[in-house]
Amino acid sequence: LFSSAHFAMIETSSRLTEIQKETLSGIDANVVWQNSIETLPDFPLFIIGNELFDAIPMRQFVFSGGKWKERVVGLDENGALRFAAGAGSLDPALLPADADKAEDGAIFEIAPARNNLMSGIAERIARSGGAGLFIDYGYRETALGDTFQALRKHDYE
Repeated sequence: LFSSAHFAMIETSSRLTEIQKETLSGIDANVVWQNSIETLPDFPLFIIGNELFDAIPMRQFVFSGGKWKERVVGLDENGALRFAAGAGSLDPALLPADADKAEDGAIFEIAPARNNLMSGIAERIARSGGAGLFIDYGYRETALGDTFQALRKHDYE
């Protein structure tokens, strides 16, 4: 099975593509790299993703002064980065049911690009066949909370 399989790595970073090619250079397998799922040939897709959806950009909103405002990054008086409440707002229909009980400073995250990616994968599997296995951790239901993290040299910043 392995010798007849074709593997496609989807990677948007040319630097990471080169690292992956070097890492897999000792494996005798038919591996190609693509920039997106849309560029794959039309055949049954068996996709495995580990923390795939955590790598997709998200938007955060903070509850401030009784309103949900987009959380943005700005500079403080010393020129250091800091979070602030921006002018952007949020469609209330996207909020979890208990959002009206949020305290000031509560965070809500959405990721339209993540939803678009999952829809694209589902449409592709429905059209051409296949299956998907995604290993990820997160909320089972839409909820308030801040999952944004900064790591440097494997340590939290």
